[in-house]
Amino acid sequence: MTPRDALIADLTALILEATEKAPVAPPLSPEEAIFGTETRLALDSLDALQVSMALHKRYGVRLTDSKESRGSLAAKTRMTGAFVRACALASALGPDLEAAVERLAGAPAVPARNTKIGGTWPYFAIPIAGKDWRKRAEAIARSVAESLRREAALAPARWAELPCVVGSSSFSVGAWDDGGWAALEPSFEFSRRLARGFGVHGPVTAVSTTCTSGFSALDIALGLVAEGEFRDALVLGAEF
Repeated sequence: MTPRDALIADLTALILEATEKAPVAPPLSPEEAIFGTETRLALDSLDALQVSMALHKRYGVRLTDSKESRGSLAAKTRMTGAFVRACALASALGPDLEAAVERLAGAPAVPARNTKIGGTWPYFAIPIAGKDWRKRAEAIARSVAESLRREAALAPARWAELPCVVGSSSFSVGAWDDGGWAALEPSFEFSRRLARGFGVHGPVTAVSTTCTSGFSALDIALGLVAEGEFRDALVLGAEF
């Protein structure tokens, strides 16, 4: 058994144990998808969280947010040579996945503010100063981009050329506060704005598949890397 085969077998056993799934017959193939109701395991986002925690415990690998967890798991389903180079998180619930999960598991979290036009619908907000929603979103993007660039250790020119895949089910919905439907912009335009906030100027793709938008964005980027179209790709999972 090669080291790669041993790793695949160990990861398969870990996933089955973490998600409390029974082994299937015939055994899972390295190319077989495992997320979604149409697959044999039918794993969902809660299963993804369980697997990310199991990976941390088994290998000491700390997946700092759900986007990275999904990236690693998407790579598991197809076993390509793609890896997560770096990750970063901006969340109203905490600075990383563990902090956010701890807050959700504790006392009920109180939403920070309500929408102005939408009435009393509550939501959580990252405390960024400024009245213009788009400028606040860009400021959050820049703050995340700084730590992400440092961890990725890419040359500035190479970073600027990265393709950007944005997965979201909400896109610019935060602009609703600035004027209702008239303030919203097309999802692609918002994705381009977000990519610029991260300092990348390569091709931009916007994808929205409701609750699976992050998975879809990662799968697109995985395909770009696995097929040799790009060496690296920036994947953004954004909900506003």
